[in-house]
Amino acid sequence: MSDSHEQEGIREPIKAYEYMNRFYVEEGNKRVSVMKHYNVAYTPGTVVRIIPKKTEETENRIYFEFLDFYEAAHMNNIWFSKVGSFPKLQKMVGKQEKEPWTEEERRDFNSAYTRFTTAFQSQNKNQLSVLPGDAFLALLSLYGYAEIRDIGISELKKLIADSWEEFELLEEEKEIDLKMDPAKEKPSIFSRFLPLNETKLKIAFLYDKTPASSAWTYAHELGRQHLEECFADAVETLVFENVTEQTVEEVMEEAIRAGCNLIFTTTPVFVTASVKAAIANPDVRILSCSLNTSHRYIRTYYARMYEAKFLMERWRDSVRKKTGSYIWQTILFMGNCQYQRLCIGSQDGQPQGKGVPGVVYEKRGGSGRIYPAVGGGLCIRKRYGDTGGEFPDVWSLQKRGTDFANLAMPVWHWGRFYEQLIQTIFDGTWK
Repeated sequence: MSDSHEQEGIREPIKAYEYMNRFYVEEGNKRVSVMKHYNVAYTPGTVVRIIPKKTEETENRIYFEFLDFYEAAHMNNIWFSKVGSFPKLQKMVGKQEKEPWTEEERRDFNSAYTRFTTAFQSQNKNQLSVLPGDAFLALLSLYGYAEIRDIGISELKKLIADSWEEFELLEEEKEIDLKMDPAKEKPSIFSRFLPLNETKLKIAFLYDKTPASSAWTYAHELGRQHLEECFADAVETLVFENVTEQTVEEVMEEAIRAGCNLIFTTTPVFVTASVKAAIANPDVRILSCSLNTSHRYIRTYYARMYEAKFLMERWRDSVRKKTGSYIWQTILFMGNCQYQRLCIGSQDGQPQGKGVPGVVYEKRGGSGRIYPAVGGGLCIRKRYGDTGGEFPDVWSLQKRGTDFANLAMPVWHWGRFYEQLIQTIFDGTWK
């Protein structure tokens, strides 16, 4: 039979059933065995697909996402362990949801994915249980499909080796290591003299706007200045303003060439570039101001803003003179915990819980526009200026739609955070 396959090939396709992307051969098992012996990737066959009933189980949800993907791409050689991966892959390759693939696009993808699986499996000496599809998607998230598609096998192997801890993180799936206190405060930290032989720390701050145009950037700029005051003889800082997603990688390279051994990227949109730069420069410490980012190569930091949102809402309710509907601030970048604390704070102070989400202040072209609270009374407003951040303030509406009196505002002191974190480096407690 082996000689027949070598000389004549497969004359008759096998017959099989497919269920949940697993194949059960009804007729042609011997032919499949021979093909496996020769490491043949595909075998001609007539396949009947059996579609299960929809459930909320993870494997079932992944399978129905696969069916949509298969309808567009007509490929079944990649699989994932997490819900949402097939739509993410479709987006990664530049496709709209359910947009069909061309034959050339399928060929290019299969070539890239085959090269990746070959390189990944050859380096998987510790036998990670991570699916090649999951690892491939992680690599695409860092470097983009176009780059991975076009590089050769040797470059791909190096990229995989450099990014290996990302794949290990996929296998562990453990919770993020949360540090509530970067360091324990030491007495007289402002007057402490650093050793004369201490290496000077050169730090870069990357801003997506300018301190004049963004209170968020202004708050971090105050933090940077605070840092220079605290460690005048041991710290030097560089500032890069108006950095975009398109220029951030180039700017980070410029900072590293300038000798920066610590980089703060102060907006969540820079997190992918931060990971890439950290992989390529393992001796540079990179911290990204973002939420819930699970990466081995960088640290992330953020303020507990949900606490302030809760307190602002409770304060608003404690001084509110009338009941009724009102509007609170909505921030584009708001974690679930922040939104929940805002709602809880409102409902705690008002049993009927009549809070209505909405925007009460927005910035356009350098000026602000105020939207009055429904029914008058108090509101939470998004404020720009020298308060140290674009955070919810409590304001009293004096005249409907015109005059506001500020009652309370939270201020984030990023400088204190930066100070404590830098101290861990000088103390040797950075881990």
